[in-house]
Amino acid sequence: MNIDKLYRAYIALKVPNPFTLDDIDKRLKQRYKAKEVDVNCFADLAKDPCANFKDAVKAYKFRDKTVIEEIFKFNDETGTFLGRNYLKNNLIIESKDGIYMSAATCQGGSGLLMCELRVFGGIEKEQQVVGNQDFEYYLKCLYLAGYIQFENDSYYEVACQRMRMNRDKRKIDIF
Repeated sequence: MNIDKLYRAYIALKVPNPFTLDDIDKRLKQRYKAKEVDVNCFADLAKDPCANFKDAVKAYKFRDKTVIEEIFKFNDETGTFLGRNYLKNNLIIESKDGIYMSAATCQGGSGLLMCELRVFGGIEKEQQVVGNQDFEYYLKCLYLAGYIQFENDSYYEVACQRMRMNRDKRKIDIF
């Protein structure tokens, strides 16, 4: 697997860029069985200097056991154990314009949901150049989140294993 192969697959891909709030809602509910809840369930985020709770428009909880296993497949053993047994897995979406996501808070530390958030945000056309670190990160997130798939792909499990070993989730070193 290499970045050129991901890029060629991306060219043929029909995925929103960026996702609308409706696109995000549909993906989270269909793929991850997310339950939408009132954003005020997370009103304590108003005290978080990194969150803009005033812009919070959607909130989701992830409680299905099979989904919990899925969303923690990139986490190391400790993160997976905590995510399965103790942490609340929630996603709070912010939007400044009511159409697109402007930011999000991911509670529970799911590596897969962090990849999804990167995909939801999209990438500008001018940045879509192989060699651009942000674009390559975006392509890897598309692959890891399942938007880009290859027939008989034996490499995907290797990529998941490398993600579990990777301590810096902002840099995806799967090749």
